[in-house]
Amino acid sequence: MLQIIPFQIGINTCYIIKDKGAVLVDAGYCGCAKSFARLLELHEIKQDEIRLIIPTHGDFDHAGGAKELKELTGAKIVMHQKDNDNLEQGIFHWPTGVTPWGKISRGMMLPFVLKPKLPIYAMDLELLKESWVKVINMGAENICPGHGKPFPVEKITRYLI
Repeated sequence: MLQIIPFQIGINTCYIIKDKGAVLVDAGYCGCAKSFARLLELHEIKQDEIRLIIPTHGDFDHAGGAKELKELTGAKIVMHQKDNDNLEQGIFHWPTGVTPWGKISRGMMLPFVLKPKLPIYAMDLELLKESWVKVINMGAENICPGHGKPFPVEKITRYLI
């Protein structure tokens, strides 16, 4: 049965998606491998069950621990090529943008909050709203943010009107 296991590393929420194998979404920051190993043990997940690590973007708090966790688990890392190049060189973005290729956060940022409301960490609020609508229209029932706790889509829809 599919399980989504959220867990905190600093201010980040990372996720293990477990079914026949397991996928890690976001890798936290550098130095989090011991905490991650304890988490796996707590949830009775063997290290080698993690087959894929998917940092959502190249910021230090989402991708910084990826190389360590790859060494711990043997999993492959999958991310946008430009972010991957930076990961290989140990370059992480903070706080000027989510990615060097994205449009949502570049330059000056709107206020950052840790619960489901707007504005959140974004430069182009209308583009962000369009993205939320696309995700909801694809059938999403819950949102699993990189900062904060998972929540049902109904909590965000009121901000999209």
